Amino acid sequence: MDFMRLEYYIPAMPLRPFIKLYAFYSIEKERKIRPIKFIPMGMPYVVFNLEDGFSIDKSNLDKIIPADGSIITGQQVNYYFLVPRGNLTSLSVIFQPAGLYRLLHVPVHEMIDYGYPAEAIVKDKLKILYENLLANKKDVSKLISLLNTFFLSQLKLMNNRYGYIEYALNCICKTHGLVSISRLRDQINTSDRTFRRRFLEMVGISCKKYIGLVRLNHIMNAVKNQQPLNINWCQIACSSGYYDQMHFIKCFKCFCGENPTSFIERYHDPKHAPEKYFLLASE
Repeated sequence: MDFMRLEYYIPAMPLRPFIKLYAFYSIEKERKIRPIKFIPMGMPYVVFNLEDGFSIDKSNLDKIIPADGSIITGQQVNYYFLVPRGNLTSLSVIFQPAGLYRLLHVPVHEMIDYGYPAEAIVKDKLKILYENLLANKKDVSKLISLLNTFFLSQLKLMNNRYGYIEYALNCICKTHGLVSISRLRDQINTSDRTFRRRFLEMVGISCKKYIGLVRLNHIMNAVKNQQPLNINWCQIACSSGYYDQMHFIKCFKCFCGENPTSFIERYHDPKHAPEKYFLLASE
């Protein structure tokens, strides 16, 4: 029988505009763990692997990404599977959409749909932090304290240019993705070219693609606890800005790898309990 511990922690108050959550998960196994499906949330993250290695199997790649140390992952626009190779214990920093750019100054627009060893992106910036995390992996409160201390120190190095991007991100989230780029641009009073360039630079994907992710995540979270037969997908599609139900289903399958009804059935399946938990981060 597997022992599973999955917990979210809120970062220190000054970090909340840049970090959404810390996620600690530990799965000790006596049998093979099935691959865990992750769906794009619109948020980049750093994963500190604290025990056995794991792999990331992506539908849009012809190779598997190994993850034995700490990895930095940019915006994901395709679903993927995490494949444990043993006991799985990891600590993740789930950033706000522009938080990875703000706090670690990485070129997020070059990291779409892929994860890289942290040392390849930020050199030794995370080395001491990672060593301290490994040394304290049995004490979760200490792990969270170490993360807060490190990222609070990064605030001192942060520049606050282009704050209108965070304003636009907030508008997109508040409207659940039902806002046009032209309306956003008018509200922040900047040129179309500048807005699109800065959004891509700081968030890692285009504004149009990010709006699509927010819209689909909102729909998914709104219906995930309902029974499939009680869901009116046509009504949801029309009220969520899609041309019709077929357009919505096509977008959902690209996003999730399965049609909406299959996703709901998977969500209710006890065999996929870890996936159900990880989806909480997108709310």
